[in-house]
Amino acid sequence: MTESIEKKIDKLNTMIDKIEEDQTSIDDAISLYSDAMTLAKQSFEDLEKVKQKINIVKKEGASLVKESHTSD
Repeated sequence: MTESIEKKIDKLNTMIDKIEEDQTSIDDAISLYSDAMTLAKQSFEDLEKVKQKINIVKKEGASLVKESHTSD
């Protein structure tokens, strides 16, 4: 099962907080940054899929509205 977008964003925020901590080593910060960039890319891809689904639903809804007006 894939993680929700909300959980990915929460993880990103946690990673950012850790990167900004003074006690985080440079090596750890670089590793966190790399992981965060991967997670951000996945989140953007997930959001794009959601956007596409919304557009499909909107088109289907508009089609139904047209059909109901033409059948009156």
